[in-house]
Amino acid sequence: MRCALLFLSLSGLACGDGETLIANRSPQAFAGFDQVLVQGGSLLLDGSNSFDPDDNGLTYRWSLISAPTGVTLSGDDEAQAELSTTAQTQGTAIVALEVSDGPTWSFPDWLQVRIIAQSERARPVANAGFNRHMRSGEPVILDGDASQGSVDTYRWVHLRSPDGDHRVIPDGVTALVSDLEVGLHVFGLSVAQSGRWSVMDCVSIMVSPDGGQTAFPEVTVEQQSDGLITLAAASDTQVSWALVSDPEGASTQLDGIGDNGTRLEYRSNANGTHLFSATLANGLSDWVAVELENTP
Repeated sequence: MRCALLFLSLSGLACGDGETLIANRSPQAFAGFDQVLVQGGSLLLDGSNSFDPDDNGLTYRWSLISAPTGVTLSGDDEAQAELSTTAQTQGTAIVALEVSDGPTWSFPDWLQVRIIAQSERARPVANAGFNRHMRSGEPVILDGDASQGSVDTYRWVHLRSPDGDHRVIPDGVTALVSDLEVGLHVFGLSVAQSGRWSVMDCVSIMVSPDGGQTAFPEVTVEQQSDGLITLAAASDTQVSWALVSDPEGASTQLDGIGDNGTRLEYRSNANGTHLFSATLANGLSDWVAVELENTP
């Protein structure tokens, strides 16, 4: 929880003897909000939103109130200070900021920086939306608003188009794509929180003159462990599987198992993202990205 001292400024209030109270003109420090930092990293603390009601230039004074071993603070007399940690540092650092307009120093403002191991850092989850049919000429709105986590970056990529003409899509929670040619288009969404990226999520768009209604072969991940990925496609008809790409850029057709080949068991020792597709005879396809992290 971020700690701060708050003041009341009184202006124009009459006293019993007819005098008027003068407003508090002291500067006010603002150290920013509480942060989470992965051990071994550094963090730029920004006090530039501190305020002086007289618009005088401010002098800054940062200090460590308490901190675990391995925390250092540099630039402690600047508007921005850098807090650094070692790979072994873990715990909570409390930092204070005071500002001065010349004659007066502010009360301190505090923030907490929680320092955690990389394994404790939660990854956001991308959600590119649901597969759907669109009519020719109808604009497509890509929407990643259902993604989970405190997302600060949304990155879209055009993975597949009928003629290989992949559109460049600006970053953002939503994107408008117009004049898509007839056929299957697949878009991928990756989201990030403070530089930590999600696994990509994919959405398939089938563009046709009439829009269509046929169901896509929705793929779910049944199992994901060291070297093994098991996928299942919801379909009553034959499913064709493909490895679209692996961490080394390889691609290949794959053999499904079970009724209509609706299940896939895939093994790999390559760490990283594996992109799969399940396609029906009518061309409808669902794509899924799975990230393997094999234990040595």
